[in-house]
Amino acid sequence: LQALAIVRREPQQRERLWENTTWFRSQMTKAGFELRGGEHPIVPVMLYDAELAQKMAAELLREGIYVIGFSYPVVPKGEARIRVQLTAAHTREQLEHAVTAFHRVGREHADVGWAPAALEMGAVSAKEREMSPLHEARFYERLPDDKVLCTLCPHDCHIPDGARGACGVRYNRAGTLYTLVYDKVVAREVNPIEKKPFFHFHPGSFAYSISTVGCNLRCAFCQNWEISQWPKEHLPKHVETGRHAAAGAPPAPICPLLADVEREIPGEPVTPESLVRAAQTTRCRSISCTFTEPTIFYELAYDTAVLAREKGLKNNFVSNGFISEAPLRELATVLDAANIDLKFFKDESYRRVSRARLQPILDAIRLYHELGVWIEVTTLVIPGINDSDAELTGIAEFLCSVSPALPWHVTRFYPAYEMLDRPPTGVATLRRAREIGFKAGLKYVYEGNVPGEGGENTWCPECKTLLIERYGFHVRSNRIREERCPECGAHIEGVGISGA
Repeated sequence: LQALAIVRREPQQRERLWENTTWFRSQMTKAGFELRGGEHPIVPVMLYDAELAQKMAAELLREGIYVIGFSYPVVPKGEARIRVQLTAAHTREQLEHAVTAFHRVGREHADVGWAPAALEMGAVSAKEREMSPLHEARFYERLPDDKVLCTLCPHDCHIPDGARGACGVRYNRAGTLYTLVYDKVVAREVNPIEKKPFFHFHPGSFAYSISTVGCNLRCAFCQNWEISQWPKEHLPKHVETGRHAAAGAPPAPICPLLADVEREIPGEPVTPESLVRAAQTTRCRSISCTFTEPTIFYELAYDTAVLAREKGLKNNFVSNGFISEAPLRELATVLDAANIDLKFFKDESYRRVSRARLQPILDAIRLYHELGVWIEVTTLVIPGINDSDAELTGIAEFLCSVSPALPWHVTRFYPAYEMLDRPPTGVATLRRAREIGFKAGLKYVYEGNVPGEGGENTWCPECKTLLIERYGFHVRSNRIREERCPECGAHIEGVGISGA
């Protein structure tokens, strides 16, 4: 009874458990281990040898991984296994450690599995690492007195020599703009595409998800603020006054002071080639630039997308939409889908809460769509900020003017970062927002961050037949065939949306 009470009181724990289970199972499967139990958080790792199961369980315990080796008569004869029990309390770091330990122990005892994501996927060779100097940024103009104008996003930062832009990762050195995040990612993992969220873009597939530190916005409610705001809180605003500067020292080759700052950027070394290899190795359908704002690591994202397209992979962005027209047009040549956060429908709210402007984001959504990029839009519904009928109606009507088939995700807010004074969004509020979207003429409106409430399913907009049933990030069934409803034949918009 206490467990049921916890689930009712803290539904995010159930979602976290499902997310941990899905991630662990996908990584173990991709690492070559045979699992049973469907999507259950108790995960049987099949070994079929009783002595091997006991040896591996003991070795894993020495690695700090508490698992149990089962053999006959506890399980049928010849079906020995190791049982792993996952919880909502497990962190991603702990799960990565477990997958890595399984790989090492499996190799030592029985040549089980191959290197998982934590070891080899996307590894950068020594030669590649040696060939990774500071990388010149794209989309900027040189100005007098060694100043530059960064034109990557609508901030249009005028950056003096030695200073940085609003994103915190683009520095001007003697009239040349450099990006400090071309060859380091702070996060990379395999995710269900539904986590982005994309509900009409290859549903049920997996995305190799990458991110660097930095963002060109500063949202008070950011869920990933530890990495999005890291450069602004840890790097010097001016290279000349940074702790590595030496007064009066002449510049040496490849900007040594800036190179010192670049080395402080957290993350692991990567190249576009290594990221594409990783996506292929993990059998992902797409590469997703996500978690922080992809625009600020544009150079890495674009070069990776070009190579990914050549290898038959899809590319998608999860973005705040604060990007200038020229880079957007170039990006659209290799980008298949984008989920844009439309946070507010008031310019004042954007300026006050996120330190941005509304109109450039509306323009980006419309231009992405015109250029043939599949677009879905997410609005985090925040109590007392953007949850009025008028504001939600404004967003819905704008999206409908772009396309009635554009999916809109209205998602639940949880207190985070600097916005801790507001409660989580009520389910009733999300349902009201969803109905506002339908009333405005949108065909597909979804409720997010509330698994099991029913608002995450796809229904036929004509006959109301259930087409895609979801629970959290998991697709339970997909009845769409040849992009049509099996009952009435209505066309269902999306990319790769049909079920098997």
